[in-house]
Parts: sequence; C-alpha cells; structure tokens
Amino acid sequence: MVIALGALALAVRQAGLREGERQRLSDRTRLVERVAENAARTSDPRRMGALVASFSFAPDQPAHNRRMLEQLATAPIGDVSLLAALVSIDGGSLVAVPDGPRVTAADLGVAWTAALAGQPAMSQVFVLDGMPVRATVVPVGAPRPWAVLVRVVDEGAARESSEKFAALDSVSGSLCDVDAGGVAAACWKQDLRGRRLVEPRELAGLVPGTVRVWMSGGAGEQVVNVAEKQSTTGYVTIFQQPTTRLFADLRAAGRHGDLTLLAVLVVCVGGLVVFGLRREQVARRARARLHTMLGGVRDIIVVVGDNHEMTFVSPAVRDLLGYDAASWIGRVLTDFADPDDVARIRRLLADPTGGGVLDVRLTTAAGQPRWFDLEASDLTSHPELAGVLVTCHEVGERKDLQDRLSYQASHDLLTGLPNRVAFMGELEKAAGAVRAGGAPFVVLFVDLDHFKPVNDGYGHDAGDVVLRAVAERLVQTLRDGDLAVRLGGDEFGVLLRGADEAAAAAAADRIIESVRAPIMVGASVVQVDASIGIAPSTLDVARPEHFLCVADNAMYEAKRAGKGRFAMATGGSPSALAGLQPAVHVAETDDVLPPAPPSALPPAVPPSTPPPLPEPRRPAGQPARRRFPLPAAPARIAYGCPPRGWFGRLGPPLVAGGALLAMAAVSLWLQTQARHSAEQQRLAEHVALTAIVADASMHSVDSQRLITAVSAASWSLNDRDAAAAVLRSFARSGISGRNYVWALAGLDGHLLATEPPSLALPIGPDDPAWRIARAGRAGNSPVMNVDGIWRDYVTVPVLREGRPVAIVVIGESLRDSPNQANLATSGTLGFVVGGLSVVDSTGTVMFSWNPDLIGRRLVAAASLAALRVGEARQIDDAVASGQVTIVSPLANMPDVGYVVFQQPVQAFYGDIRSGRLVRDGSLLAVVAAALVGLNVLNGRREAAIRHEQRRLQALLHNAHDIVIATRADGKITFVSSAVAFLLGVVASSYLGRRLPDVAHPDDAGVLTELLRQATGGTAAGAGSGWTGPGAGAGRAVARDVRLSAVGSGHRWFDIEAIDLRDRSEATGILLTCHEIGERRVLQDELSYQASHDALTGLPNRSVFARRLDEIAAQRPTPAFAVLFIDLDRFKSVNDTYGHNAGDEVLRIIGARLREAGTERDAVCRLGGDEFAVILGDADSGRARDLADQLLGAIRRPIVVGGRSLTVDATIGVALSESQDAPPGAVVRNADLAMYRAKEAGRARPEEHPETVRPDARQEACVPSAGQP
Repeated sequence: MVIALGALALAVRQAGLREGERQRLSDRTRLVERVAENAARTSDPRRMGALVASFSFAPDQPAHNRRMLEQLATAPIGDVSLLAALVSIDGGSLVAVPDGPRVTAADLGVAWTAALAGQPAMSQVFVLDGMPVRATVVPVGAPRPWAVLVRVVDEGAARESSEKFAALDSVSGSLCDVDAGGVAAACWKQDLRGRRLVEPRELAGLVPGTVRVWMSGGAGEQVVNVAEKQSTTGYVTIFQQPTTRLFADLRAAGRHGDLTLLAVLVVCVGGLVVFGLRREQVARRARARLHTMLGGVRDIIVVVGDNHEMTFVSPAVRDLLGYDAASWIGRVLTDFADPDDVARIRRLLADPTGGGVLDVRLTTAAGQPRWFDLEASDLTSHPELAGVLVTCHEVGERKDLQDRLSYQASHDLLTGLPNRVAFMGELEKAAGAVRAGGAPFVVLFVDLDHFKPVNDGYGHDAGDVVLRAVAERLVQTLRDGDLAVRLGGDEFGVLLRGADEAAAAAAADRIIESVRAPIMVGASVVQVDASIGIAPSTLDVARPEHFLCVADNAMYEAKRAGKGRFAMATGGSPSALAGLQPAVHVAETDDVLPPAPPSALPPAVPPSTPPPLPEPRRPAGQPARRRFPLPAAPARIAYGCPPRGWFGRLGPPLVAGGALLAMAAVSLWLQTQARHSAEQQRLAEHVALTAIVADASMHSVDSQRLITAVSAASWSLNDRDAAAAVLRSFARSGISGRNYVWALAGLDGHLLATEPPSLALPIGPDDPAWRIARAGRAGNSPVMNVDGIWRDYVTVPVLREGRPVAIVVIGESLRDSPNQANLATSGTLGFVVGGLSVVDSTGTVMFSWNPDLIGRRLVAAASLAALRVGEARQIDDAVASGQVTIVSPLANMPDVGYVVFQQPVQAFYGDIRSGRLVRDGSLLAVVAAALVGLNVLNGRREAAIRHEQRRLQALLHNAHDIVIATRADGKITFVSSAVAFLLGVVASSYLGRRLPDVAHPDDAGVLTELLRQATGGTAAGAGSGWTGPGAGAGRAVARDVRLSAVGSGHRWFDIEAIDLRDRSEATGILLTCHEIGERRVLQDELSYQASHDALTGLPNRSVFARRLDEIAAQRPTPAFAVLFIDLDRFKSVNDTYGHNAGDEVLRIIGARLREAGTERDAVCRLGGDEFAVILGDADSGRARDLADQLLGAIRRPIVVGGRSLTVDATIGVALSESQDAPPGAVVRNADLAMYRAKEAGRARPEEHPETVRPDARQEACVPSAGQP
C-alpha cells in the first residue's frame, strides 16, 4: 500500500512538473513575440525612409548634405550613429559622417538592391571597423533615387543593460536578432554578436506572426529554440537556452519534492523491515560519536569512582600525556601526579564542591611534567557515571607566561637580583619558620659608601656598572641558600638562613672586603665601600618587616662609626628601632646634616612593604566556574528510565511514528521553505529586472540629450517668423511624434512661437520644470490631461555660451509616444497580465504595458519619496493592494520619473504555488500509510542506546569547560550546559547562531580567524600556536577571548579548536572554551608589578627602555625630549631621617611627577632618587616649561612623620631635533645636561646645548629593552 501510494504520488508530481515546463515555455514564447513585434516597429526601415524624406538632400551640394547627415545623426533619441553616408547609385561615396569608414554594396547585400528599386531595407550582418553591425539602407530621391543613404547605428549602446538582462536567472539564455544566414546582429550576450547561432535551413519557412519552437543539440544537452520573424526587417528574433537551464528551478523543485517523497518511502519501508535490527548499529554509532567528540575536546575528562579509581578517561590523554586511555582505567589519578601535588588532588576529590585546583603537574608517559588546572563535579548519584567527574585543562603556556611575569615582578631589572617584593616574602617565610621552631636567620642591610660621587663624576652609566659589579660580588660571597636582593638605589639586603650573630659578622666582613675591591668602569678605576647593619632573628620585633628596619638603623650606627664597617643590633623597643629621625628642612649646602638625637624621634612611620606576589591558587569554597544560577536541567539530560508497561512495548513504534510525523512535518516545512525561497528568488529577480529596465530606460527618456540639438538650431529671438520656421522643422523631425505640440518661449514665459500656432501652454515660469530649464537642464512636468490628451511637457533650455536664453517646450502625447509603443509591445515581459510602466512623481502613469493605465494613479506618491537612484524596491500601499509592485527611479529624472513593475500576486507566483495541495496531500497519504504499518510493529528496545546517549550527554554537559560544535561556516550545532554555569545563558539559545556572534564585539574577528585557521589546516591560533602533543593541521588556539555573559558582561576564555570534518561519526569544528578569569587577574597583577616601581607606582626602568626602543623602531624617528631628574642631597634625607622617611618622600615625589605630566608623557622611576620623563612631539619651550613645572612640584613641602621637609632636584633636558637621532644619545645628553646643572648650582633645569646628531652613539643611561 505504501509503495502504491508512493508511485501514485510520484506520477502526480511528474504531471505537475510537465505543466510547469509548459507554462515556462509559453512565457518564453510570449517574450519572443513581444520582442519581435517591438523590434519590427522600432527598427522598421520605413521609419528611417520617412525621416530621410523630411530632410532636403540635394545632388551636387556636399556641404549641405553633410549638415543634413549631422542632423540625422542626432535623431531619434537613444540611437548612437556610427556612420551616416550618402552613396551614389554606382557605389561611390558622396559624403559620410564621420569620415573614414566605408561601406560597399557587397556589405549591404540584398538591401542595396532593394534601395535601388526605391524600397528601404535592412542589410545583413557585416563587419565595420572590426565590429559586427547592420545598416538601414534608404533610397534618396524620387521617383528614381539619385543616391542611397546608409545609416549604421551602434546597437551596443544598451550593452550594459543587455548584459544585466542576460545575467538574470529568470530570463537567462540568449535572446538575439539574427539575419537570414543565422548570424547575430543584436544579442543579450554581447560575445554572440557576429556569430552564426542557427543554421539557415532551420529558419527557412518562418513567416511573421508565427512562432516556431524546436529542439536542437545532441542527447547530452538539448537546446530550446523559440523564433519569430520580424515583419519589417527580415530579421528573426530567436531565444536559445539549454533545457537544463530553462527548466532548472522547476526540475530542481521537482527533484526536491521527489527526493522528499522517496525519502519518506524509504524510511517507511525500511522502518517496517529493519527497525529492530538497527538498534545495535545505532548503539555502536552513539559510542563512536561519544569517543569522537570527547577525543576532540582538548581537556582530559576522567570519572573517579569508588576507591578513587578511574572508571572513564577521555581520549585526550593520549595527545596531552602520551598514555592510552585504557591504561588509566582502574588506576588512581594521583599515580600520575607530581608528589608535591598529590595532597591537593586528594582534597579536591574528597570535596568536589570546594573549588578547583590550579597549577597541578601531571606526568607524561615520557616522565616529563605538564601543568593543568583541575575542576571537579560530584556526580556520584548519576546512574551512568556514579563518580566524581574531573576536568583537566592543560595550561603550560599560561604557566610559562605567569612564571616569566612573576620573575620580572620579583627581580631587579638592572642587577638581576631579587627585589624588595621577593625579599619581604622570603623574610616572612623565615620569620614564620622561626616561630614554628625552625632554624634562625639574620638580616643584613647593606648601603654603599662613596657611591654618589661615582654617579656625579662618571655618570649614571658608570653607576650602573658599579651596582652590577656589587651585585655579582654579593652573590659570590654568600653561601648556597642565602638570599641577596637589591632594595633600591645603592641599598642591598641579605637574608642569611640558619645563621647566628657570629656567622653574620663573618659574612659582613666578607661582603665589605669584596665590595671594597676596585671596580673597572671603562678606562677608569673606582672604589666604593659598604656599611652594613645586622638584625638577628633573636630580636623581639612585632612584625617580620621590622627586622629590615632594625638592620637599617644598625647600618646608620655603622656609618656614624666611620663607614666601611658593620654594626649589630642587640635589642630595644621595635618601635624605637624602626622609628624616624625628626623631619627638618634640607638646607642648600653641601654639608651633611648631623643626625638628630634619639630623644627627638617622632612616632614610627610604617615601613614601605610592597604587597606580596599573588598566589596562583583558588581559595577553597569559592569556585571560579559556576557563578551563575544553574537553570533547570533540559529534557535531553533527564536520566530516569520509563516503566516497562504497555508504553515500554509500544514505545519504539510510537517513537518511530512520531519521527515519521516529524519527518513529514519537516518535509512539508522544507517544501514550504523551498516555495518561499523560490518566491523570494523570483521577487529578487524582478527587483533586479526593474532596476535594469530603469537604467536602460533613461536612454530612451533622456530629455537632457535634447539640449545639444535645440541649442545648435539657428533660433532668432527677435524674429518670430524665423523662430516659427525653426520650430516647425523640429516638429517635422524624428524627435517629434503624433499629436506632439511645440513652443518657444522666453525665460519669463512669454511665447515667441508655437506649433500649432494657436497653442496655449498649461505650464509657466512658476512650474518646477520651467525653473529647472532656467537653471540649464531639461525638465519634465507631471502628467496632465490637456484637451482630452494625456501629456507631459519637456522644457529644454536654449543655451548661448553656456547660459539659457530661451526655452523650448515639447508637449508629448503619452499614448502616441515611441516609449509607449515600446512598453505596449515588450513591457509585459511575456506575461499574460501585468508588466512595466513609467510613472511621474505623483505615481500617475506616463507609459505602460497597458495603454488604458495612462493617467491613472498606480502607486502612492509617499511610497516613491524614499527611493534612491539605482535602487529598486518592492512597495506595499493601499493603491497597489493585491499587486506585486516594484519601483525604481529613473537615473536621469530623479524625483520625476519611476519605472514600475506591477502584476497580480496570484499571477506573479502562480506557477510556484500551483499543485501545492496535491503534492502535500500525496506526501501526507504516504506518511499515514507508513504509520499504520509502524504501529503494527513492536520490537524490543536496546537499552545500550539510551545508556550511551546519557553517558555522552553527562560527560559533555558536566565538563567544566564549555564545549561547542560548529559547522565550517561557524554556525553552532552543539553547546554544553557549562555555558549556563559560566555565562548564565541557556544552552539552546546558542544553537543556530554564528560563533563570532556570542563573543565580545572586539573579539568576534578573533573567533572568525580561529575557525579559518582550524579549517585551513594551520596549527597557529589566533592568539598563540598549538603547543600540545599531536598538534598539526586542523587545530588552532585563541588566547584571551571574551564571551558574552548574561546581561552586558563578559568572561575571559582560552579557546582551542579542532577540525573533525574528516570523521565519519561527527562533522564540524569542536571548540573547548576554558575560563581564565582568575589567571587573567593574576597575569595582570604580575604584569603590573613587573613594569612598575613597587615604591612609587610609576613605570620602572623596563618601561623606560621599552619606550625608547619603540621610538628607535619608528622610521623616521619622531621628535621627542628626555628629562633626567636627580634629587639633590637626597642621601642626606636617608642618612638623617632613615630609609622609611626617604621612601615616603620618594612616594610623594613620584605622585607629584605623575600629576604634573600628561597622558602622552612617560614618567618613570629609574632607581634610587633618579627619575626620567619622555616627552613626545616636544620642542625646547615645552620641555623647559615642564621642567620648571616639575621643579615647582618637587619643592613643595613634604610632611613625613609629623615633620615638614623640602627636597630639591636637578633636571637635565635633551631634545631630539633630528628625525634620525638615536634615542640613546638623547638620554645620554639629558644625563650630561643634568650633571652640568649640578655643577652650575643644582636645583635648576639645564638643556643640552647641542642638537643630537644622527650618528650619535647609542649610550643611554639605561639598558636596552630585554637586557637585565
């Protein structure tokens, strides 16, 4: 029954297809009829004969005849004359416009013979100057011709429009005019002109008014030929198109419907036969899909069951660690972890809700560690998983970046030693160990003596050499396990672990002796000393950082005793030991201020302790992942099993029946969509067609071209009789037509001449068309009924020396216009009803396929107002109700003329919508019959299918990373439920969207590039390369991508993509999105600490060097300036009031410098009491003004510990006045200028007097970026 119904349905569909093809061929037949009729009228040689008869050609008057030919070349409007020639009856050329090309009697063929016999005719196709053309041949003279006029028109004038017509699917094919020999003269496809398209024998017997249809070509590809002979020219209008293209859409729709019907039949019959047998195969495919998708997920997903043994391991373990997944089953996850991380993993498994674990090392099969972030979910109650699901995401690249930033944030750029941040962290650890009963320690505060004279005498470059040498000697002097750091400026710190006072004293002696050794600085030898303060861990202090304060005070005791020695702190109140000396004004003298007595100590100032480096750990109880409320579980993740009652027995056929119903619904929907698509395509084609017609029509209705002919006439504005004679010549010319009226008027509207003489004009100077003509352009009036004749009036200016002097008014009878004749014959485009019209700005018809529509309102004026030139659009208003209406403005008549295509909706979509009920009914009948058969079938269910499906869903939806599957074009086909946990959106809302659309707008391009590289076989990602084992073609990585979250927020992810399109089980691109919000915060913190001074918060030496490198890399190097700032006698502040007071002073000065600069100025602290500013686009005046401003800011009083003091500074200024000046030389000159200012009296700015030469050596006072 099913097969019989299917066969019947197929037969019905085939009959419908044949009817559709018949209608399509009928449309093409009507199109050929209309085009042939129009061509016979417009190309009628008799029209040219009548026009030639109106010209006064005369024998033996070549000059007069040339003027006549020149006038003839301008009429009728729209033709472009290639050649107009008078040829004697013996074939000799009398006169030609233009001179040059010659036409022979042989070229003209039978048309020459006809002309000699007194009959106008059209020649065969011949070649003129390499172009295939045809000529209109007209006898001149009566009753016996004394010459023959030959006119060749460029039929390629409308070539662009023809090519556009040929490109439209709805009218594709070739529509040509061919001569009796089958050679094309005019054709939609320009490359066919001059070629033989059809054999002459196939045209034999054709008579005007009869259309012939035949097939040609072989069995491989048949061509439809539709031809009709033109009644006046002897040419044949022929349409040719392969049947495969002519009926392509109909046959495609038929095949689509047949395939849909056959698919339903196959499903029905196949379901009846193999429904039960397919269960096992479906189960296997489900398992294969599971492993394919999980293999593409770039996370190791494991399920840990009882006794912490793994019951499932995803295939990614092979790519990331080199193990076979089966080798992990039954093993414990901690067996593959670094021993130091085992306890953390066990805590995670014991409490999966307590937050994830960052930076865990898992060991590869080769014994090498790799870094992972671990997240866990408690799924012990899940029937298919029954364990803890652990997601392991590889973070090796981010860990490397974190380590690099951490190193830069904790080490001094100049010496390579750890900095104050690292020292305070280690000191706190050592103090904690002592409190817990561990080994003692000793803190040494090392301050260089006689270092400032090195800077002042040899420059900062030399000072940097000394600091590096001291750092190397410190490291060489200490034991393994001891820590040497640079605290800032010429101050160092040492942490001696496991040492007592005696060992510390011995170490201090070694350091002093090592530092005292001479140091080579270029060709010079310098020598510095060191004063050291010692603070053992046996001291009673409140906080670990106070040990450094105690050692600092002890160091000053050593300096007071004579420098170059050490002092041991033996006890005392921590607050007193950490206190400051009293704050006083620093006088302008080279004398060092004496230390204040201890009794004058003010309250303690807290030491400057930078914040410790952030720990790469997530606090327990604060999971970073699931921050959004968990939505209700979707139906596809329901884990319950239905009871095995009657529904259990009838379930499979009912499910299959539902699937068939769904398939039928989808099939009907697809057919409906296909129909809608075909309707939209047809509408789009006719929109394009209307735009093309509007473009082509501007040639035939181009009133502007009349200006040249009208202005060239010999008008006499003072002689009305002469003006009337010229006007009559125009009224008899090819420009005019039946029932046309003509007038010549002054600019003010008074009539100079009219034709007929009694004419009264309904328009005047107040009309828009008249104002346009007075402005020098041709205008058109709206359609109006004058004495029962529908007209529009064309106003053409008469130009003299480019200025209008009069206006010629042409009253066109719209029904008698050549444009109306064109639309009446070809405006239907082959349709039975409906076609093209031209309307004015009010929507009133000027010309139409139906002459009865002239003067009627076709569309509302408001619907035309918003249209732009070159645009075609469907409109829907009350005037055009029930019609498909498409409008396009005429390019040469903006806001005046519009081309309108209009057809009743039923006629427009008739062939697409016909037979719909029969087709849909046959499909439903087949489905109904199949349901009857399926309801009889009762097979056993295969439990493994649902089990594997649930397992797949559970693993993918409960993984802590978002898993997304897309097509190659980026459209999302799958998304895991983690999107709800991480972004707060429903997973189903992602389906069908493009991947870039779910990202932050600034990162959409990154995801587009990621998909391109994944599908293009490139391993490099949008943000980084693929670094895991097995990376290769079809894999890509994008780092730091923002995905949009609920509301207007976003979160940061690393996204890894793998191309699975070559897998038979799954198609598309699989993406693993790992949330990196906390790592981003950590990375930003470390990056900030690595590039900013911990004390002042200003950019540090590395930023200064990087900015210089950026300037040096620019070509040409931009103009800039460098200000080198050195605080005067700042060491006296440290020595008098202590380093805590000095640190506070530096912080305040740093803040003042930052406020004084602008956003484009780089204000940096280089170290100690040295600062620098880089000014972009600076001249000498701006640099000096900023230097004065900075000095003023620095000199303002500073309150520290309740006391007020002031500090001065010396500033060196150097400018780059050459585009090729090396930045390093500018820095060196600023340094030298600063020292000259100090020698001249300090507390002043000093500008380097010389322009930096292009060949200046790169000797900056800071190292280049990238150097330690």
